[in-house]
Amino acid sequence: MYNEGFFYNAIKRDIAMVRGDTMAFGFQVKGLQGQAPDHIYFTCKSKIEDEDAVFMVSDANTIDLRSYESETDIFTYTVRIPPNKTEALELGRYFYDLKVEVDSDVITLMIGRLSIEYEVHKTSTIEPPAYDDGDNEVYPQEDIPEGQKKIYTEQNISNIASAIIAINESESGYTVAEMSEAIADIGDTITALEERIQELVDEFPPEIDDVSFPTT
Repeated sequence: MYNEGFFYNAIKRDIAMVRGDTMAFGFQVKGLQGQAPDHIYFTCKSKIEDEDAVFMVSDANTIDLRSYESETDIFTYTVRIPPNKTEALELGRYFYDLKVEVDSDVITLMIGRLSIEYEVHKTSTIEPPAYDDGDNEVYPQEDIPEGQKKIYTEQNISNIASAIIAINESESGYTVAEMSEAIADIGDTITALEERIQELVDEFPPEIDDVSFPTT
């Protein structure tokens, strides 16, 4: 219990999980005035003073934005710790924190001890594939290997879908594959409009019967 008048900005909470399991939880951030965090980190260390982390996940891999409510200014995220992050760890207690960075501000949301407990049935896991960051890629590109995947910021993809919906006045969303088809349809519509406008111009060219100039 904290003394009256004591202010602590982070939620202090201990977490326990089974070694080699998947751990997932959600959290919300309010009051950022619509600006999403630049970075989010869940970091685990054996000792606080250690330079290297035992493991870390971030918004670049398994911390995902789930929603943003503009009326309440609430961002909702999920944190997922894949099995391969803990399956080789020794049983015991570790230190962790959950931290966000917004502009020049650093905010620790949660801090505490992470207990890695024994598993009865041991399941071997497959190392998940590592994907390259695609946010800074310039498209279109040629000769992309079939099936190649990259990591993209989900909010950017959602913004593209929102722009398409605004143009099409659609009430449903799009998958990534459907977005390219929808954009192609928009292009076809624009081309058809341009051709029709040209037909009307050719059919009814502007006529100038008389030109007069004001006299002084």
